[in-house]
Amino acid sequence: MMVRFVLLLAFLFWLQAPPGCHGRSSSSPDVSYSILIDAGSTGSRMYVYKFKLGSDGKVNNVSDVEELDNSLGKVKPGLSSMLNEPDEIEVYLQKFFDEAERIVPKDKKSSTPFIVLATAGMRLLPEADQDVIMTKVKEILKSRTTPFLYKTATSKLFLEKRKPSSPGLQ
Repeated sequence: MMVRFVLLLAFLFWLQAPPGCHGRSSSSPDVSYSILIDAGSTGSRMYVYKFKLGSDGKVNNVSDVEELDNSLGKVKPGLSSMLNEPDEIEVYLQKFFDEAERIVPKDKKSSTPFIVLATAGMRLLPEADQDVIMTKVKEILKSRTTPFLYKTATSKLFLEKRKPSSPGLQ
């Protein structure tokens, strides 16, 4: 799927950030986790990655990245449909928090980034409406009620004008 390919590329670029910017824990410094929510037009999917970092703090081999199974599948409707119900966004995201808490080991949660990339459906909304939704998402992620790592730059509108034409990962 093309979207998976684009998300994996975005994730791998993020992993190349300076050490200390991703989900690394002192108890097992070579194993890290990241949670990526693809908030699409008709629904959202969660991808949980487990990966090994080299001594330079970066992923040196794509085979060191493993996508972990989760039981959510596609959660409907899309995040963009919640414009008139911004208070429902927290309920919507809670499904992802609960599943991620089940998957990510307890000692890794506080160092595991929770990334929301809003894609297709959000691009169709006026910019002011996009801001309402993404501001609410960021408020929720910053709150103390989530055990995962949040940094301002980790949740954003993914401004892809069209889907790339290269084949995606299956």
